[in-house]
Amino acid sequence: MSFDFLDGCLEYLASQTEVVSFGLVLSRLLAENDLPPLGTASKVGLWLQLYKHSDVLMLASQDDPSSTAYIENLCSLSDSLPADSGFTQALEEALSTVDPTLIDYIDSSMLLCSNSLRFRKLNLLFCEHIFKSAERYRLFLAITSRRYNGGILAT
Repeated sequence: MSFDFLDGCLEYLASQTEVVSFGLVLSRLLAENDLPPLGTASKVGLWLQLYKHSDVLMLASQDDPSSTAYIENLCSLSDSLPADSGFTQALEEALSTVDPTLIDYIDSSMLLCSNSLRFRKLNLLFCEHIFKSAERYRLFLAITSRRYNGGILAT
């Protein structure tokens, strides 16, 4: 059984009320599901899927024109490939001479999901009337996403 990393990342983002780094999302996802670390191509491929997702806001931690241009080239590469082709193989070829600063750029990028995705992922469409404060909302999100650890909210 293979694990759907994109869906796992989206669910984790839906449970967070603050912006979180991609590196944190991925490390928590791997730890919660006892999965081995992703390879560079898989990690960048997942990041590109989140980058293109309409319900995810991605904020770059630094203004690096070379990394931004490289990311745009990777996006155009992924758009030009048919859906059933080996995107990971093409990505591995493109990343064969990757600069380590690009991986740092990707890991430090901050993510936030839309409220519509949050409501869909956590099945909260009928519960929004119960929120009286931001703290209750945060607690409710933590409980519904199974990230509530006996009084300590895992953020």
